[in-house]
Amino acid sequence: MASWTLPSWRGIWGRIRRPSVVNGRESSGTRSKVSVTPETALQVTSILCAARVIAEGVAQVPLKLYDEKNDPNGRTVRSPARDHALYKLIAYQPNDWMTSFEFRETLTLHAVLAGNAYAFINRRDSDGEVRELIPIAPDDIKVIVEEDRSVRYEINLGGGQFTKVEREKIFHLKGPSWDGAIGLNIVSLAREAIGLATALEQSQADLFGKGARPSGVLATETPVGDEAVQKMRVRWNERFGPGGDGGVAMLDGNWKFTSLNMTGVDAQQLETRRFQIEEGCRAVRVFPQMVMQSDKASTFASAGAFFQAHVIHSIAPWTERWEGALKRDVVRWETKDVDVWPRFILDGLMEGDPDKRSAFYAKMVNMGAMSPDEVREAENRNPRDGGDEFLSPLNMRLGAGDAPKETNNAGA
Repeated sequence: MASWTLPSWRGIWGRIRRPSVVNGRESSGTRSKVSVTPETALQVTSILCAARVIAEGVAQVPLKLYDEKNDPNGRTVRSPARDHALYKLIAYQPNDWMTSFEFRETLTLHAVLAGNAYAFINRRDSDGEVRELIPIAPDDIKVIVEEDRSVRYEINLGGGQFTKVEREKIFHLKGPSWDGAIGLNIVSLAREAIGLATALEQSQADLFGKGARPSGVLATETPVGDEAVQKMRVRWNERFGPGGDGGVAMLDGNWKFTSLNMTGVDAQQLETRRFQIEEGCRAVRVFPQMVMQSDKASTFASAGAFFQAHVIHSIAPWTERWEGALKRDVVRWETKDVDVWPRFILDGLMEGDPDKRSAFYAKMVNMGAMSPDEVREAENRNPRDGGDEFLSPLNMRLGAGDAPKETNNAGA
């Protein structure tokens, strides 16, 4: 197998940025006669916004590495693995030119639309330690499932060059999958809805761009020649054309102006465009409110309840996929890091307004479930002396004589 140097893989990243690669994915034909690709799908504002909602939502959540072990009582004890070699790479900077936010945003955007996202795992040859993670465009990688269900990857390096890559050198983030090996391409599956939304926007843009739909009609009962018609057109456009809105029309002779109002067809087209926004949200699986579409949208008891539903149904499935893929491909089970786990901290998205958050913290501290320092850490504040002590409410303790007595129910 050929040995590829780091510059070769950096070249893949350079080609991701070129439109010829990003836009070169296989298109899907539609009944609306619109070719749908990830590029054209992103030109539909509802798809663009919905994909960004998930990508940015996943990227903004803190991602940390934890050491999780059981104590003598069998309870799981979790502590940040700050001294681990992968901690800074996963939490802050996976490569020289991307932050953790940018890396997760890019790969989540790939996975949401194309169904799959990939990154090359650049490991040090001596001990296999991960040096960096380099994104690969979904179109530049091919997943091959062998008869024994093992998976291998072939990567297009450009210029007709392809290379086979070991499974251990690829980070693969999948969306919902049919066969378990490759994620479903949402753009392809929802191509009819996306194509219709594109066709509607294009038809209206052409209509207004070409001036095919006049705002009104100037008519006269008296026969006039072409010269009089042209004269009236010039005068009208000078007075009421661009920059002349809002004036009062003064017509001489027998000229009359009749306004053309919106027809039922126009209203139906607008309604269809609104419906296609909801269709795009269904495809990407976000609530219409998150793409600024509130017309006829269902409501929740409160903004907090709505955002909690958004986190549970739209963000959390993707953070779960990220955690599993990072553990499988980067941290790995079979190594000394079996007890090291990547975890997204979703508490920040679920915390709600300050009043509700403070009430929650007060209950947790008073019942002994959290220490004051844990509250301070959650609020991005430094610990204080004595802040690691847990409260133990007296009325919730079992005294020496408070143990429940055994009851003999044998004769019952």
